[in-house]
Amino acid sequence: MSAGDKKRSPHVVIVGAGIAGIATALALKRKLRFENFTIYERADSVGGTWRDNTYPGCGSDVPGHWYSLSTDLNPYWQNYYATQPELYAYWQQLWQDNNLARHTVLGTSVTFATWNNETQRYTVDLEDARTGEKKQVEAEVLFWAIGGFQSPLYPKDVGGLESFKGDMWHSARWRHDVDMSNKRINLRYPGWLQWIFAKFPLVLRFYRNYIMARTDLSFLLFRKDNRWLIKLAQKELTKYIKSKAPKEQQDKLVPNYLPGCKRIIVDPGYLDSLNQPNVSLRWDAIDSVVENGIKMKSGEVVPLDVIIFSTGYSIEAEQVKVRGSKGITIHDYFASKGGPYAYLGACIPGFPNQFLLLGPNVASGHASIIFSEEAQINLALQLIQPVLDGKVKSFEITEAATDKYNDWLQKRLQSSVWTDCMSYYQAGRNSKERIVATFPGPVALFWWFCRRPKWELFHGAASRPFSAMASHSHSSSTANIVGVHYRVGKKIGEGSFGVIFEGTNLLNNQTVAIKFEPRKAEAPQLRDECRSYRILAGCRQYYLLALSTTGIPQIYHFGQEGLHNILVIDLLGPSLEDLFDMCGRKFSIKTVCMAAKQMITRVQTIHEKNLIYRDIKPDNFLIGRPGTKNANVIHVVDFGMAKQYRDPKTKQHIPYRERKSLSGTARYMSINTHLGREQSRRDDLEALGHVFMYFLRGSLPWQGLKAATNKQKYEKIGEKKQTTPIKELCEGFPEEFGIYLNYVRKLGFEETPDYDFLRELFTKVLRSNGDVDDGVFDWNLLNDGKGWEASVNQSQMLARVQNEAAYADKRRDRDDRRRSQAQAGNVVPPSPALVRHGSKQRKVPAALTPGQLTPHSAQAQVHIPIGSNQRGSTQHPYAAAGIGAGFEYAQQHEQYKTQQQAYGRTSPMVSSVGAAPAAISNVRARGGEVGVSQDYQGQQQEEEPQPKPSFFRILTCRC
Repeated sequence: MSAGDKKRSPHVVIVGAGIAGIATALALKRKLRFENFTIYERADSVGGTWRDNTYPGCGSDVPGHWYSLSTDLNPYWQNYYATQPELYAYWQQLWQDNNLARHTVLGTSVTFATWNNETQRYTVDLEDARTGEKKQVEAEVLFWAIGGFQSPLYPKDVGGLESFKGDMWHSARWRHDVDMSNKRINLRYPGWLQWIFAKFPLVLRFYRNYIMARTDLSFLLFRKDNRWLIKLAQKELTKYIKSKAPKEQQDKLVPNYLPGCKRIIVDPGYLDSLNQPNVSLRWDAIDSVVENGIKMKSGEVVPLDVIIFSTGYSIEAEQVKVRGSKGITIHDYFASKGGPYAYLGACIPGFPNQFLLLGPNVASGHASIIFSEEAQINLALQLIQPVLDGKVKSFEITEAATDKYNDWLQKRLQSSVWTDCMSYYQAGRNSKERIVATFPGPVALFWWFCRRPKWELFHGAASRPFSAMASHSHSSSTANIVGVHYRVGKKIGEGSFGVIFEGTNLLNNQTVAIKFEPRKAEAPQLRDECRSYRILAGCRQYYLLALSTTGIPQIYHFGQEGLHNILVIDLLGPSLEDLFDMCGRKFSIKTVCMAAKQMITRVQTIHEKNLIYRDIKPDNFLIGRPGTKNANVIHVVDFGMAKQYRDPKTKQHIPYRERKSLSGTARYMSINTHLGREQSRRDDLEALGHVFMYFLRGSLPWQGLKAATNKQKYEKIGEKKQTTPIKELCEGFPEEFGIYLNYVRKLGFEETPDYDFLRELFTKVLRSNGDVDDGVFDWNLLNDGKGWEASVNQSQMLARVQNEAAYADKRRDRDDRRRSQAQAGNVVPPSPALVRHGSKQRKVPAALTPGQLTPHSAQAQVHIPIGSNQRGSTQHPYAAAGIGAGFEYAQQHEQYKTQQQAYGRTSPMVSSVGAAPAAISNVRARGGEVGVSQDYQGQQQEEEPQPKPSFFRILTCRC
């Protein structure tokens, strides 16, 4: 690719400045904010069919309020069926008001276009209609917006046209210079006459929608299966004709085919005009045109001064002159198919980045063609957006997809009324009639088909080799395309929640994680997970200093594919637990301080969005993927235990409660959580403090405790935490870590933490040690400075860097986790951004033994069984113990207050940790808690606050 090509901005060419051309230009400007497009119009003005058709009474047979752009409604239509002057003025005004003149070249024809496979662009041949000058332009995208009724069709079976001495023209090229008074006029094949429109008041959009809904139901009339409806319509229409037309003409005027086989003409005066004395209607066949009139087959000569041909238009594609990627023209392609042939009337195999507006099988027998064109434009814009963004060179519909779509069309059309007579709707194909103009259903169905592209049906040429996008462990079949344009790759993990795959965004080659969950799962979680991430991603963290991301994984798509819900989310790097293993299960003070500042900020983000996390652990903090700008940004994932602690609108805090079940990971949870107290912001921060000491020490004093049951083990962990002095826990490390724990443990239930103060504690440690927050962590220094990702085999690297003592401790940790998993029946999630977030009640089956948990139960997801003595009326075994034992650092409280004042901050403290606040809120918590929990004996305990109704969550979810 040349340097000029790299700098070149994509160019879009629109052929035709009629309805479709103007609508396409407006959509490019408004929806894509794209300005580098050019409209070429062979006439000297814009307006298309409403510029050319100016015969008396010309107008639309669709109500004006529907025969207009959905984005630009006109409340000032003077008639129900808008007339030609109104319609022409409407489109002229849109062209002028939106400054499309600077994008339009008038008096210039597009004579041919050729696709270049090397440059992936069209070379468009232009000719000036006035001077004959020819030139070429290049375009990445080509729209044919020339419409279906642009070339008048003259009779070929009537001879002698050149001998007529009077005036003669087609109704589509009306001559206003001819005085029609006292003239004898012939209208061949009676068509449109003057329409008189009733006046309407100013209308609102709902009226347009009412017209759409009412009119679109008439598609039922065109199905032969609806015999009773067809007979009823035939009876009413026949009755109407006979009530209006002259008696001698009625037998001829009543059609002998089913209603709708030909376009049903709106009659605001046509039948009445046949009763006028200066109007005669002849049904004899025409033999030829003579110099003074028309000679009939009977030999009679009808004298005429003017002949006007109302013989319709040529709907062939002779004006679409283009050669595609396979070297054939579109005319040749249509000929090989027996007539016009396209996917959704817009996309043709072998013609990349090209779109026909109002192409084959788009029109209807009852509705607004503008509505269908808008649907096509919407489809086209979605396809070309990655092209205009430079992510993809081209898209081209596959032959198989086009054949399948057209087979469906023709099968449906064969049972329609359009096969009952000869009309321009048809084209021959292998001696069998085929409908090429109409769509076999309501226009709402056509809109549904066009609402978003099925990317798997298109071939693409990417900015990089497209095969790179398809590199995965599966075949390249369309079965592994989900979420519109995400290709499913290898499996990277699974658990009770579902399965996780690595995936690829086909538009930009981005690697993502794709989560699958059965739609009939007992407790579907992905929608709640998506909602949580959307809420959190909206919080811009101004505390991130030099970082440019929120540290919240981004959601790209949530939807349904077959029998599964899917969630497409950022694929991240290893967790801090994984990195801790790689670094020999010890982090330096610098690494812990830098990580602590980020982790506090992540938790602050969660709190500012009215949530508490409740499951702080190293496994839930992941760094970014290597080689990206966020490689060392710590992300927080897995919001399965998150819960609202205050009302988002009123900011009313949830009430303080006791005898709560354990929520979180026992190793890191707060003392208050062990005591069965309602969690709040302070508990997340205390758990963070335990994680920091875990990183510094390599293990915590309460790890590796032995017990007969998990219940007893968790009780021992709580007792050990409570009796371990902060001074002892933090001995040998900077005093700021002790100050941190002392501060967060003394926070009140509803008290707002001073996050800035906590971050500055670790900034001070860095400064005291002569370090700076440069983003270089211990894991970046592994492998001689090449970083953790340089290891060919991670397990070999771990074996090399770990000493025996660390390995023994790690083995105990693994045994702990395995026992917990065996009890809970759960699978530890892999490192991609995973979330387990349930909101439905679950019942423990009667067949389970005491203490056994279902794989999908709430407790199985929490990993911690609930002891009956925590929830019952008896006091917790160590609840009576003096909490002061855990706060032996309190003798340094005066020093702590002095240091806090040195930072210029004071934080209100409460006298008793965990005491219920004076005023208890009546606000009920909402979030991911299960409605009813179970103890070891399977007995129902106190009821948790219920989440929002599922239907309400669906309505309010932004996913």
